Amino acid sequence: MGLGNGIAGRVRIFNTTGTAREEWIGIRRPQGDSVSMLVRVPAFGFTTCDLGDEHVTEPMTDVAETVTSGDVTMENDCLRLVLDLQRGGTLSSLCLKGDTGNMEMVSPDADYRFGELRGYFSERGGFCSSAEEPATARWLERSKARQRLKVRGKIAGIPFEKIITLRGTYSALSVKGPERAQTLHSGGLVDVRLRIDWNGNLRIGEPTRKDWPMQRRGCYDTRYMLSLLLPIGLERPQLFKDAPFDVCHSLQHETFFNRWDSIRHNVVLHWLDVADGQGNHGLALLSDHTTSYSMGPDFPLALTVQYSGPGLWGRDYPLHGPSELHYALLPHRGTWEQADVQGVAQAWQEPLIVVPCESKLLEACSFLDLEGSGYQLSSAWVQDGRLGLRFYNASGNAEEQSIRLGFGARHISEANLQNETLRDIPVRYRRGEFCFNTAIPRYGLSTFLLKVGKNSDIH
Repeated sequence: MGLGNGIAGRVRIFNTTGTAREEWIGIRRPQGDSVSMLVRVPAFGFTTCDLGDEHVTEPMTDVAETVTSGDVTMENDCLRLVLDLQRGGTLSSLCLKGDTGNMEMVSPDADYRFGELRGYFSERGGFCSSAEEPATARWLERSKARQRLKVRGKIAGIPFEKIITLRGTYSALSVKGPERAQTLHSGGLVDVRLRIDWNGNLRIGEPTRKDWPMQRRGCYDTRYMLSLLLPIGLERPQLFKDAPFDVCHSLQHETFFNRWDSIRHNVVLHWLDVADGQGNHGLALLSDHTTSYSMGPDFPLALTVQYSGPGLWGRDYPLHGPSELHYALLPHRGTWEQADVQGVAQAWQEPLIVVPCESKLLEACSFLDLEGSGYQLSSAWVQDGRLGLRFYNASGNAEEQSIRLGFGARHISEANLQNETLRDIPVRYRRGEFCFNTAIPRYGLSTFLLKVGKNSDIH
C-alpha cells in the first residue's frame, strides 16, 4: 500500500479480530521504496510502527524475471509449490513440510491437474482446459517476507492470470484451545488471485436440450461449469464446510444433480476442508465468494468459477465483464479443528489495515482479547451510548471463558438479537484489566451491551 504524509513515515496497523496476530506486511514508504515488516498487532486493537531504516525488517525488491518454460518453484519453511508451465501453470507438487516428514497434497494418479481450469464451452465444441495450453510466469517479488508470481495462460483461447503469493514464515503465535495447542502462521497459506478477461459472451455449462423434462436445467450440473480442479491424494476423504454460525459435515457421496427435484447441498460460504478418513492431514479451501463446489468418487474437489447460460424462470446469465476470484489453500496436519481453519479463515478474510499515522500518542492498544476462548468477534457497534459486542463460539467448548477488556466498563448486560436485556453480567478488575465471564455453547451466539467508563462498584 502507498502512504500519505505521516510523521517520518509512521503507520498504524489495525487488527479487527479478537486474537493477537503476527504477520508480514508490505508498505510503500513516502520516499518511494517498498519495505516489508514483521509486526505483532494485539487483539482487536492496533500497534504503531516507524518506517525509518533502522526499523525495517526486510527490503522489498521488485524483480522482472519472466519464465517461459519448464518448472517454477515457490518455497518457504512450510510449503513447496512446483508449477508446470507446459501444463498451463498447474501444480505438479504442493508439499507440506514438517519435522516428521513432508506431506504431498497433489494426487499422483489423478486424471486432472491440480489448479486446472476446466469447463464446457458450447462455442468451442466441448470441454476446454487451461492445462491444454502452455503458460508463462513472471516473478513480481522474491524476498524473505513474500514471494509473488504472476502466471499467464489461456482457457478456451481466453487469457487469464493468477497472482500467487507465498508469505514468509516466522516464530508463530501459539493458539490455545480447549483440547489443542496449535501453531499458526500465514506462511502455510497459498494465496491466489484469479482474473479471466472474457472476449464476448461465451456459453459455459451444460448445453440445454429441447427434449429435457421440465425439471431438468443446464444451470445445475457443476461438472460442466468452469471450475478450479484440486485433485488431492486422500484415502476416504471427509468434507467439512462452514455455514452461517455453524460447521457442517457433508455425508453426500457426491454433489452432482441436474434436476430441481434432486438438489444436493453444494454451497461453500467461506471455507471447506477435505481431510483423510483418519484425520491425519487435509487441505482447506478459502474463498472470497459464496459459490458452489464439486466433488465425487470420479471427480476431484473443485471450486465453481463461472457459469454462463440460461437460468430459472426465463432468466439468462451472460458474461458482461471479467471473472475475478480470490481464494487460498491451506494444507495442514490433523483435522480442520486442530488446524484452526475457522481462525485462519477469519484472519484471511479480515487482513490487517495499515494507515498513515501522525500521532505519537498511544503506541499500541488492545480493546478486547478473546485469546484461548475459541470465540470470534462477529460484530461491534455503538448505539444509544452503549457499546455492543457479539461473539460467536467458532471452535471452543461450552465452559465459562474470561473476556478481557482494554477499557473500563461500568455495566455489562447480555442481550438478545433485538438488544433487549436478558441478564446483568458482573464486571471484574483483575491484574490491571477489566474482564467478565461468560459461557457460550459451541456454534452459539451471544450479544453484550457495555456502558464504558470506570466505576467504584467493580467487583
